[in-house]
Amino acid sequence: MERLESSDTGRVVLSALILVLLISLVAYAIPDSAPKRALLRPGLPLLSATGLGQGWGMFAPEPRISSDGQTILTPADPIGERITVDRQTGWDCPPSPLGALAFWATWLTTGAFAALMASVWRDARRARREQGRYRVHAVISVGLTVVGSVMTLYLLLTACLGGWIWTPAPLLLVCGVGLATRSRFWRLSTLVLLASLVPLEANLGHQLQRRGLDFSSTWTLLDRAYDVPNMAPYVAIAVAAGLTIVALPLLARRAVEAG
Repeated sequence: MERLESSDTGRVVLSALILVLLISLVAYAIPDSAPKRALLRPGLPLLSATGLGQGWGMFAPEPRISSDGQTILTPADPIGERITVDRQTGWDCPPSPLGALAFWATWLTTGAFAALMASVWRDARRARREQGRYRVHAVISVGLTVVGSVMTLYLLLTACLGGWIWTPAPLLLVCGVGLATRSRFWRLSTLVLLASLVPLEANLGHQLQRRGLDFSSTWTLLDRAYDVPNMAPYVAIAVAAGLTIVALPLLARRAVEAG
């Protein structure tokens, strides 16, 4: 494995395999549609053989329940060619309070995404020129990559569960990786992105203030909802805004010095 990672061809192959695995998991998890059924029909044997045939529909399979409440019919595959008949034979198993976090598909997706980001980050650092003029603080590049990766992963898992959220996380992730190459283009792109985030963070903080910092609001974590005091997200947004304001002059000053 170490010999494979030491060559450019090996890194490309490993990155491609991780990317294909991640795309396969997402494709299997998207809502049912005619294109999905057409694509999955020849790939179902492979998914079953590799153990990836467990779809996210298990969290909301839309079952048909008998009148006595003892028999449940659910699709056995995303195409709907087979039906599973489930009948309670023993003690009832209550749902986990952790929701989607209790299932291996969540952690398999997380692991594949983390491996992909690690591979991309290493490739970005290797691609930078040794005498690059536009140096940046490693903390800024690493910070944007870590925060962007966590938020993008949450966006990915939410989409797999049938939801959607609007977030600049993918842009933060791309800019963080781009900064690792010491490219002038990515420095300027990051400056524009961070500058546009300041009014957005101020607006979010203002909305929380209007709700009342002494009250709580319902926040959704994947497929579970929790009551969180408004003060907690308000402090998090304030810290994020402060870090953004500090990062802006650092990036701009370095660009002037390098120029």
